[in-house]
Amino acid sequence: MSTLNDGWIEKLTEKVSFKVKEISRIWAEIGIDGARLLARKESLESYLFTMLEEMYEEEVAAEQTLIKSIKELEIKVNELETELEFPTVPLGDSLSLVLTEKALFDRFKFLEERASALTETFNSLRNEEEQLATRLGEPTAVILYKHAPNQQQMRSLKTNIDYLTMEKRSRVVHLSELRHDIMNIYAALESDTNLDIDLLSRITQEDALDVLPLTAEFLARVETLRQKCDSRLSEIESECICLMEEVLNLATRLNLRKDEFLNLEQSVSTSFMKLLKEEVARLTEMRRQNLSVFIENCKNELHRWWDECYLSESERNVLLTDPQEYTEEVLSTLESEVDHWKAFHAAHHRVFDTVKEWQNTFVRFRDSEIRKKDPTVLKNRGGILLKVEKEFKLLQRDLKRLEMELQQLTSEPSHLGVCVHGMLVMDFLEECKRQYEEDKENETRQKKDLQKKIKESEQRFGCDATRAIYGKRPAGIRAAPNQTTLTRTGLDSTPRLNIGSRAPKKPRLDATGKDALSSFVSSGTSTLSRELCGSPVAASSFRESSTRSAASNSVRTPRTGMTIRTPKPLSVNHIGTQSAKQNTPQSSTTKTPLGGRGPGRNPIVPRNLTVG
Repeated sequence: MSTLNDGWIEKLTEKVSFKVKEISRIWAEIGIDGARLLARKESLESYLFTMLEEMYEEEVAAEQTLIKSIKELEIKVNELETELEFPTVPLGDSLSLVLTEKALFDRFKFLEERASALTETFNSLRNEEEQLATRLGEPTAVILYKHAPNQQQMRSLKTNIDYLTMEKRSRVVHLSELRHDIMNIYAALESDTNLDIDLLSRITQEDALDVLPLTAEFLARVETLRQKCDSRLSEIESECICLMEEVLNLATRLNLRKDEFLNLEQSVSTSFMKLLKEEVARLTEMRRQNLSVFIENCKNELHRWWDECYLSESERNVLLTDPQEYTEEVLSTLESEVDHWKAFHAAHHRVFDTVKEWQNTFVRFRDSEIRKKDPTVLKNRGGILLKVEKEFKLLQRDLKRLEMELQQLTSEPSHLGVCVHGMLVMDFLEECKRQYEEDKENETRQKKDLQKKIKESEQRFGCDATRAIYGKRPAGIRAAPNQTTLTRTGLDSTPRLNIGSRAPKKPRLDATGKDALSSFVSSGTSTLSRELCGSPVAASSFRESSTRSAASNSVRTPRTGMTIRTPKPLSVNHIGTQSAKQNTPQSSTTKTPLGGRGPGRNPIVPRNLTVG
């Protein structure tokens, strides 16, 4: 480049020198000299140097412009590369100013296009963010940039848009639920001037979920509206429940069938409440027209609540007075009494429920104790005795547990003074157990009296009165085919002949399938009043256990063991002969299964007593 410039300068210098020489020659030929020649030279120099100076200044200005442009482009390119997070592209040092400017300009245009695209995307996202933020009432993300947003700023904007979108969905769902609840409740309310009608009209629009604001303040207003609607519906529901109870109460006391009064299986609404009020008015008028029936039904209900509260007969007699006439005052008094005892039972229902459970358990406990003494159980066939004892112990534990619960309940301040059949709860339990012990003592005394009568019968007839089956012998001993035995059908009956049979006679059974003595032992155990331990009403007066008569009118005499030929009464000689034979020593002392000795004597067979 310097060689070319040097040649151009030499050529230009030669041309200028040639022209100046030519001008000097012309001046010489013309004959210009002296002052005129000097003036011409100065004019030529001035012209040449002025032209060169102007051109030089222009070129210098052009150079400075290029340098300035390059610097500006460098600054812009650096800023764009920094904001866009693009790597810096180095330029060659050998480039001229024009090429440098062109390279920088091309780089700038490329970065500017990318920045423009990013800015356009950013603006679109910003508009979306602003719309979401405006509807949700939330602030937009703070993002500042000079030429274009960088990738981090774009990610921040997108993150905020995602958050606002999720918040919008959540609030739309919440608004939809509130709207659904409000519309359902308002349909039941039908019309209510106490509510915000303007807000209701906005909510009930078809496109409400698309156009309604989702700000926290607006949702709070909608929530308040829903609470008001819900509160109003709760008031109507409570009123409907009270009215339905009143309708049922009136219908029950009027003995109405289900199809004779309003259908109560309807959804709660203002119209249903109006129907209930009309039905209450109608039934109230029917009650006024049927006071006698209504009062009697009310008395029956009062008795039922007395039963539930375990009132004694004396308490009932004090509270109950037969009305001389059926009036509204009498009905009001009875209704007040019913409400009182209903509330009393509700306040102490835990005590009453536990008492009832204790009574049922105590009855089962008594029955289990009776079963333990049952001969069929004592035989322990199939392990039944173990089952009965296990049940007995379990019932004992349940009784102790229930007594502890009752003691704890009655010690609470809210249940102090609660009585059962006129007695404190724990006193009532002790009285039940005391009465039960008395019944067992009476039963023991009855059994002793019965045994005494049996012994008297034995002494009277000279035999074992507990052996009542004639013709029955120990195992392995049978009567001869032609053997005739003497039997009696009663204490005072005449003897009759009984021809011996190979098959032993079975014990005579009663109606339950048991022999008479077993039936008596199993059935005559506890005579504690069932009303005291099972019924909450009839136990106010405790009954004495009834004694059982042990009539022995049909006791049979045992076999004599002697063989007779004709059916006639025995003489004294025969009896003496029989006694002598029985007192004769035997050769064998082996005991038979029923207690007899050896084959030399007939054993005494057990019998049954038929208790009248």
